[in-house]
Amino acid sequence: MEIDPEAVRRARAESDVVVAEIMREPVTLEAAFEAWARRQISGTIRTTLAIDAMGRVMRRTQVTNIVIVDEEGSQERQATTVTIERRLLSP
Repeated sequence: MEIDPEAVRRARAESDVVVAEIMREPVTLEAAFEAWARRQISGTIRTTLAIDAMGRVMRRTQVTNIVIVDEEGSQERQATTVTIERRLLSP
């Protein structure tokens, strides 16, 4: 499934605002979002479910690949894997 480029832009812009505040160089969310709007963002997200014999989801693995191309043509690639596993705890 394709990722939502606007969601990536918003998350990156919000992160830029937080970092700017920490560095004491305030940036508005609008300015940060405008800077990210000039970048081409694409990628995929894949979710895999592992189900036990009773039909319950025991593990979910989500793999995200993002490619960001800036105005000069430089590329940034990000690959993320998140696994959530359900385990039975002994009493």
